[in-house]
Amino acid sequence: MMERDACIKNANVKQVKNQGIVIDVEEEQAVGYFWDDEQLRLLLGNGKTMKMSSSYYSVLKSLPFIKDTNSGLDSKTLANELSKLDYKIISNIAEIWNYTSSYDQNMIRLIMADGHQVFTNIDAIALLQNYNYITENLNNKNLYTIK
Repeated sequence: MMERDACIKNANVKQVKNQGIVIDVEEEQAVGYFWDDEQLRLLLGNGKTMKMSSSYYSVLKSLPFIKDTNSGLDSKTLANELSKLDYKIISNIAEIWNYTSSYDQNMIRLIMADGHQVFTNIDAIALLQNYNYITENLNNKNLYTIK
C-alpha cells in the first residue's frame, strides 16, 4: 500500500528478532512544483507528479516554482536532470521558466534565490552543481549561460 504513494520510491518491511517489525522507506525526491488545472502539483525526481495537499505546503519554500509547464517544457526530462543535483542547489532555485533562443529550443531560465539568473539547456542542468563556486566572487547580479 505504501508503494502506491507517488512519494515512496521503495519500501521494505521485515521482522527482526527481539525488535519487532522494521519498516524502511525511501522517498522519491521532490524537485519542484507547478500549477495545473487550478491546483498545485509536486514534480518528483522520477518525472511523476502528484496533487499537493496542504501537508506539503511547508516544503514549497525550498523547491523551485516551475512556470510555463504547458508551453512545451519537458517536465520528465527536467525532473530527471534536477534529481541529479544536491538538495542544497535545488533549494537555491526560486523559479524555472521555459526559454527559447534562436539557437536552442530547449533552454530554460533559472531565477536563483540570490537574484542571479541562469540560462541553460535542460540537458546541462547538472552543471549547476558548481553554481556556488561560479558565483562566490561576484558582486553584481549577472546573467549566465551554462552550456
